[in-house]
Amino acid sequence: MFEAERKLIRFFEKHAYIIFLVVVTIFAILIRYHGKDMASGDYNVFLGNWYEEIKNNGGLNALSTQTGDYNVLYQFFIALFTYLPIEPLHAYKLLSCIFDFSLATGCGLLICNLKYEKFDWKIFTIIYSAVLFLPPVFLNSAFWAQCDSIYVSFIIWAFLMMRKERFTLAFILFGVSLSFKLQMIFVLPFIIYYYFSSRKFSLFQTLWIPVVLYISTLPALIKGRSWTTFYDIYANQTQTYTDMTLNVPNYWWIQGGFPAFLRIPAIFMALVILGTALLIIIKYRVNVTNKRLFLLLSSWSVWTCVTFLPSMHERYMYALDILLLLMVVLDAKKYLRFFVFTSIISIIVYGKFLFGTNFDFVIASWLFVAMYAYYSYTVFCECREHVWPPETEPALTEQPETAEGTVSEEVLEEDAEPIPAVSENNA
Repeated sequence: MFEAERKLIRFFEKHAYIIFLVVVTIFAILIRYHGKDMASGDYNVFLGNWYEEIKNNGGLNALSTQTGDYNVLYQFFIALFTYLPIEPLHAYKLLSCIFDFSLATGCGLLICNLKYEKFDWKIFTIIYSAVLFLPPVFLNSAFWAQCDSIYVSFIIWAFLMMRKERFTLAFILFGVSLSFKLQMIFVLPFIIYYYFSSRKFSLFQTLWIPVVLYISTLPALIKGRSWTTFYDIYANQTQTYTDMTLNVPNYWWIQGGFPAFLRIPAIFMALVILGTALLIIIKYRVNVTNKRLFLLLSSWSVWTCVTFLPSMHERYMYALDILLLLMVVLDAKKYLRFFVFTSIISIIVYGKFLFGTNFDFVIASWLFVAMYAYYSYTVFCECREHVWPPETEPALTEQPETAEGTVSEEVLEEDAEPIPAVSENNA
């Protein structure tokens, strides 16, 4: 072997992860480029017409009136694209694909924080690659021209800021996420759980969410729109789709579909289930700041919403797939089954819409609800194993404070003696 070859091999050994990430990124871009010209039914019926309407009404000047059912921030970016020499279909997909990479990066950093509390090239590389090549991710952005990667990306980055106890920035990011899509509310129950369990942030900090919402509507307000613009848009979305389920094989598909007049009872049903979890967290002093429970309860919150809320689209499982993927890294033996199941369901329902494939929704819904129940039981068992010690008041004891004035999780863990987990036979 020549010396030059030895040097080349040593270079690859030293920078193996970086080289692999570059190769993965290139192939991820090629996959998305391959889908650039596919126009879905959503684009042909809605997105394409909305783009032309915005362009014909003067780009940014079109923000003076509502076009389509997306909020102002997304319309603002589309209006900017109308000034560029780019095909409308490619504009939608380019914006979403950019956030695919933001999502992958955020997921990699979040799981490094959860698993090691520091950056780890191996874990980051695995998750970054897995997210970019997860079928629901590249099908959603590059083939469907949908924007779910955008709002979920901001949720993931917000979670990372929560782990770092930078709560003001976290709620700003949650606000940006909500400014793009209403489905950010799927993680609101988890934020409430975290608030009652950790007591590390103030409710006043959560006000950054509506503040950012209002800031995001400034382009429309400047053009003469109402201060209630964002509310009007989301209120209209809830009235546009009246079916109990829209291609998600959830609880409301069990008997082949339920009548639309059950929409309000369905909302109350979901709230009761989510509220029951809050009651358990408060009464049993569950430590939601625990690394496993952080992902378990956030993913369970999303799964509960998708299972019981009315008018759920097939794309609303997007955040669930991402969060369950991260859970696999923490405990593949225990949680791989859930990730595989939801990913397969997502691929099937995507295939139905994008490629016209058929499957039995009733059977799928029974399996979906059964797996949700199994996951709920698993989450409850984990909650019993991670509770605050009886003598500890989370974040309220006189302990050294962090930069943001809250007690660090490390201090609590050092001072608190763990209590034995309750066995399932004695529960």
